[in-house]
Amino acid sequence: RRLRPHRKPCERMAESSKTLARLALLELCRSWHPSRSLSCLPLELSRLVWEQLKANHALEHQAAAGDHDAPAAPMPCALMFPLVRDVWRASEMDLSDGGRWITDASLGALAYLDGLASLRLTLCRFLTDSGSAQLPRLSGLQALDVSWTELGDRAAGHLAGCPGLTSLNLTGLGGLTDRGVASLLPLRRLQRLSLASTSVTDAALDYLTYYTRFPEANTDGAPCSRPLCPAPRAQLPSTISRTCLCLAPPPPPPPPPPP
Repeated sequence: RRLRPHRKPCERMAESSKTLARLALLELCRSWHPSRSLSCLPLELSRLVWEQLKANHALEHQAAAGDHDAPAAPMPCALMFPLVRDVWRASEMDLSDGGRWITDASLGALAYLDGLASLRLTLCRFLTDSGSAQLPRLSGLQALDVSWTELGDRAAGHLAGCPGLTSLNLTGLGGLTDRGVASLLPLRRLQRLSLASTSVTDAALDYLTYYTRFPEANTDGAPCSRPLCPAPRAQLPSTISRTCLCLAPPPPPPPPPPP
């Protein structure tokens, strides 16, 4: 009878460590949740977690389909967010033309990305005004593109709760009217606003430019309660202002020359 070679204690310890690491990885992925914190996870271990999550998702999809040869389904966004937030640390995200994969629930999951500063949702037509109420939870958001979606005036009211926005693209929102634009007045840091192919009229542009250049005129904090033409026209060409309305105040005049 052939005797098994005697292994050194260090070899047995290394094998036990690998087994424990494997069990810990399986348990971590089994109890996965979008709110899980991975802030202390090294990059190399995060790759193992990601591979295990994909394997688990493929097995669940095959079991649900009753076919072990079924192709893998796309990974849900919720599975990726802890990695994106804590390990990959995404500051910019482009989810344009996401089809049915980008819904109101996706916006809720985005709130876990504390460092997200730029978000593009062009052509995400399954987003609704109700779902846009999740966007103010993105406290660091500075640039937002929701062009050619189904959002409208109610969504604009929700976007007013994103005080850090400096750039906002609302191109192609057929449901956006003058009242929705008026609700954007609380965005005091906004510098670029795109309103092409919307239902906005020149009256709303005059209203918006007047109160951004003279903020002291808006004292009640309720822009939607004011009439849309409270001041003389701002003399902005409508063809330019609807494409990209620059809201930054004009620079102060140069000081007079010394006598």
